[in-house]
Amino acid sequence: MNATEYTAAVWGMVPTPFTSDGSEVCQRSVRAVTRELLGRGCTGSIALGVIGEPAALSAAEKMSVVEAVLEESGDAPVVAAVMSLDEQVALDEITTLSNAFGSLITAVMVPVSSPDPQTLRRSVLRAHARSGLPVLVQDLPSATGVHTLSRICWWRSRVWTRRYGR
Repeated sequence: MNATEYTAAVWGMVPTPFTSDGSEVCQRSVRAVTRELLGRGCTGSIALGVIGEPAALSAAEKMSVVEAVLEESGDAPVVAAVMSLDEQVALDEITTLSNAFGSLITAVMVPVSSPDPQTLRRSVLRAHARSGLPVLVQDLPSATGVHTLSRICWWRSRVWTRRYGR
């Protein structure tokens, strides 16, 4: 599967609903929301993104959410997000997801974990090496505390200038 064929797609980030007492993930609701997003025209789903409450979930709960989203997605692509800012923790989660779901996952998503473009690049490359999958980057300063846009734009302009002399 070529991940670039989905670049103009609309992706639905699946929230993680809890039971009414908040004690566990409501699997029925995870499945219903996934079906609803796809039924309303989303090309694919993102499990465990920042609105998926990943920091509030145990490892087993994360796996059960990804499994439910995959089962309800049929042939639609699924991205599994890993939102830990600790790179080793994120890499361990990526390994666990890859071992459990392999090629059923279309890509993995990691947060912007550093304002330094080179550090971010190395993190993305390590995530790809662990999973063998395309890596998407989620930039959400309100959740991560990492503000990057201006630094990355500055860095990209310097690289462009060095390469192309403009």
